[in-house]
Order: sequence, then C-alpha cells, then structure tokens
Amino acid sequence: MRYLIPGFEHAPGVSCGPTSVRDTLACAGLNLTEAMCFGLGAGLGFYYLQSESGLSRTFVGRSMSLEQDACELLGLEWRELREPDAAQAWERVRARLDAGAPVVLTTDIKHLPYYDTQTSYNGHRIVLAGYDLARGVALVADTERAGLQEVALEALARARSSDAPMYGSHENSWFELHGTASRSLATIVPEAVRRAGARMLHDAIGFGGLAGLELFVADLPRWPSLRDFSRCAKEGFYAIEKRGTGGGCFRALFAQFLDEARAVRPELPLARIAHDYRELAWQWGELATAMRLASKDGAWDGVPEHAGQILERERALASQLAELRF
Repeated sequence: MRYLIPGFEHAPGVSCGPTSVRDTLACAGLNLTEAMCFGLGAGLGFYYLQSESGLSRTFVGRSMSLEQDACELLGLEWRELREPDAAQAWERVRARLDAGAPVVLTTDIKHLPYYDTQTSYNGHRIVLAGYDLARGVALVADTERAGLQEVALEALARARSSDAPMYGSHENSWFELHGTASRSLATIVPEAVRRAGARMLHDAIGFGGLAGLELFVADLPRWPSLRDFSRCAKEGFYAIEKRGTGGGCFRALFAQFLDEARAVRPELPLARIAHDYRELAWQWGELATAMRLASKDGAWDGVPEHAGQILERERALASQLAELRF
C-alpha cells in the first residue's frame, strides 16, 4: 500500500529547518519561500558549545526555535511531540499522515541511507510525506534533494531514535502544524525584522546570539592547544559553509529574507542592510576557509582577529535591525 499526502510538493532549499517549514506551510495553503520562513522565525543566531568529551568545540549560526517562532508569528502552532516507544512513534506519525498532514521528523543523517556517511549529525529535519508499507519504506522530503527520498522503515526508526549529538536522545520527536494562519505578511514582516536584531543582542536563554559569539571569539586563541584541534577546525568550516547554512553561517539566507521583506513592504529601509549582510556572509566564508586550511596545516595566525571583526559587524547590524522604526 503506497500513500502520499494529496497535493504534497517539496521545494528544494539550502537549510533543513526552514525548508521543512516551507513544505509544511505549503500543505496548509501558505506558499512562502525558505528564506521568508527563516526570516519570520528570526533565524539569525549563534550558539557556542564546549565539551570535555566528544568534539571539544562546536557552534551553530541559527536560532534553535526559528521553526516554532515563524509559525507562531503567522498565528499557527508548531507543536513538538515525543514517543519513547519506536513502534508507537511510527503509528502516531502515520496516523497524522493519513489525516492529510505532513510531519517533520528530527533525525540523524548517519542512518539516512542516501547520505552515505558514518558521521552522525542528530538534529537534521526532514518531512515525512508518505509511505509504501508493501515495500517497507517511508517517503521523505529532504532539503536540497529534488523529489522524495525512499527510506527503509527500519533505517528511519534508527535515525529517529539516535542519541548522538547535536540533540542527543529526543524520544523519536516530531513536529506537527496546527491552526489557521491569522496574520498577514505585511503585518508581521516588520516585527520579524526587529526581532531578529533584538534576539541577537539579547538571547532569551542567555548564552546565544552575541553572547555566544563573544565567547567564541574569546576562546579562539586557545583552539590550537585543543586535543582535537584539527577536527574542530574542519567542523568549524562545515558549520559555516555546509550543514544546511546556505553559506556564510546563514547570513546569506537572511539577506535574501531582507530582499523579500522589501518586496512585501517596499517602504522598509532594508536595501543597505541586506547588502551588508551579504558582505558579512563573505566575511564568515573567509573565516571558514581559514579554518579548513588550518585543519590541514595548523596555521592559525589572524583567525581570532578576523573573528573579532565579524563580532563587531554582527553587533552593529543587529543594533540596526533592532532599532528600525517603520
């Protein structure tokens, strides 16, 4: 028995979270772009993690709650559910699909066969859109890949139940969209723009945004002495340029949102700021290149100083966003 949610269409993107939101909203009749979903969720962010076990240093350049925030700004509910029992977790998401609604799953790419990797990244979002029980496969939409991917149900169960970083054990969690959009883009775009800046300046959980970036910059001079420096530097490159960032630590994607925000509200003074975020994305890209090279030859001269320049640019641009008056 093959089943696919009627009318489901996947639009390939660059980042798993906002692409999943875009696909899910489209099923609810809201045709937004990935960049718009990212911006409505105030997707800019920065979190810096230090560990005594596993990888010593990791970071991510997006907000952890952008999917939920984007939907709530539209007047919708982005509901996270959990089910420790794997069999029950599958039956519950299957029931949601049978009702005609897609489900967003949190997975570990190591167990998704089309990635062909032995490296875990547990926190990757995919959209479950259908299944073929006769063949024992699920039909999923995944970021930049066109069409739908087939994943054996056993492999999907492993991907959902992984306890690897970045999320660790999350009890087969999934996300559902509920409600009806009640707010127009013209109304919420200015709010989203200001909120993006405000949250970079003052992250709600206290260690993200500029606070996390300040910690990152202050710690960079010590990186060459880390026990796993080469790996941290290599992963730093991936965190900036790969890993679903769209390049430039998500800043290029945010610049695209600002362009689209101007199309919705042409009077908004965002042209120069969008240009500045593209330049900032280039600066992040240069840092990523330096990290990739350092992972091979160990050269670290100038890297902390370049990151310091990025920090000051981030601070200035976030302040501009937060202080905009429309």
